[in-house]
Amino acid sequence: MMKNIQIFVGDKSTYTSSDDVIKAVPFDYEFSLWKKLLAIKDKEIPVASGTDEHGNIKYENMLISDMFSQAGSLDPRSFLFYSGNDSDEYKNTPSDYIKPKASYDFDKGVFSFEFPFDASLFSGYAQIRVTYTMRK
Repeated sequence: MMKNIQIFVGDKSTYTSSDDVIKAVPFDYEFSLWKKLLAIKDKEIPVASGTDEHGNIKYENMLISDMFSQAGSLDPRSFLFYSGNDSDEYKNTPSDYIKPKASYDFDKGVFSFEFPFDASLFSGYAQIRVTYTMRK
């Protein structure tokens, strides 16, 4: 028996601004490298700062946290959830938007869902499709 279910799409703040709320599948994302960078953010490292009169690279020590502030956000999550997934924001031709949906086959124990996903600089949607089969 196949049953269509409503995929949970809720309000989610974008990572660039807590004031920007979009419709999205509320996954949480973690990045191990980002956590490692945060752990050493108060460490100074040598950074190329130009060249001297002989063409040799000059270095100066800089706090990793200062590099974060100069580059905007290096948090990978700041590039996710650029637009909501409840409507086609890009209007590409042909369209790469899919409406979020989910289904569960009770006889086979198969849960499937799909939704559009984008990030800054995507210029369109990636289509995420997931199928999970229950162990018997």
